Amino acid sequence: MSRNGDFPDGNHYDPSGILIEFPRRVTASIDPRMREIVADLPEPVRSMARYHLRWADDQGAPLSGGERILRRYGSLMMLCVSRERSAWDRAVNVAAAGNLMMASQFIHDDIIDNDQERYGKPTVWARFGVPAAIMLGDALTASAYAALADEPPQVARELIRLMSATIQHISAAQTQEMANKGRTDITLQESMAVVEAKAGRPAQFACAAGVAGSGGTPSQVAAAAELGLHLGTAVQLHDDLNELWPTKDPASETDLRDLRERKTIPAVAYALQISGRHQEELSRYLQKTVSPGTTELLRVRALLDKIGAHEWLGEQLTGCVDAALTHIPEVTPVPLDQQEIRQYITDWLTPQ
Repeated sequence: MSRNGDFPDGNHYDPSGILIEFPRRVTASIDPRMREIVADLPEPVRSMARYHLRWADDQGAPLSGGERILRRYGSLMMLCVSRERSAWDRAVNVAAAGNLMMASQFIHDDIIDNDQERYGKPTVWARFGVPAAIMLGDALTASAYAALADEPPQVARELIRLMSATIQHISAAQTQEMANKGRTDITLQESMAVVEAKAGRPAQFACAAGVAGSGGTPSQVAAAAELGLHLGTAVQLHDDLNELWPTKDPASETDLRDLRERKTIPAVAYALQISGRHQEELSRYLQKTVSPGTTELLRVRALLDKIGAHEWLGEQLTGCVDAALTHIPEVTPVPLDQQEIRQYITDWLTPQ
């Protein structure tokens, strides 16, 4: 299957639209399986799951376009899967399970971050309450494990082990990230470790699980895991870069949420290790407890820029992308597949 189109007699679509077309094709492939799995949930968690996945509103009325909530992770699940139809079809159940696992993590993440909206609609906890949201997250995780149990025994055991490790790493990273807020003694290595666990590990599972579910060899699965680890880390750094220094309007505040919440993200941890008056001012800001205004947030971002965090973050992103790309030949020997994987990654993550 072309990552940019359907299964049109082996033909490939214009790769210029791969960032749009590939996620759409992935969604069309795995959404039906996800709906089957969710349909087996008992009420009221089934209706809550449909709401969270944007398949229905809070009254149960069907919605369109709900796939956006998991489009990016679903694409990672299928990114390294062979374009052959049989391999693609074999990976669909695993990808659906992975998406449901991440759906549960999004629910818990919204609670932790006190997010009341996701993509313009109230989050599950904001609509149904925190206890109900926690229970829905647990139910979706259980559904993901049950779906993986449908795989051949050896594959199922490996994927369940990988998913368990992924959830453990995400949980540890979320806990550590909360503990790091406002601290000025967090090293760059510690900050990057949180990113790797929170973003790199889920992408590692996604890429490896897709290949394993599609019938890939152990060496291909291992290579996909390495690719995913670097890719997931790159995605988080890319998101940090775009939040701190948006390319459309570099002078804007954007959300600057991580700065507002005084999180010791890698750009901040890097700046803290550079001695000088800018570092001292940044340290004082992190130790404050009063909610910052726009002027203060923009001043803190300017401090990061003066210290060199903008340039450093771009260099780290490029390094992670390059590291991910080196594993593509080990994932698949097919030149066209290699080209499509490489293009999807570079079109998405190359700094502007």
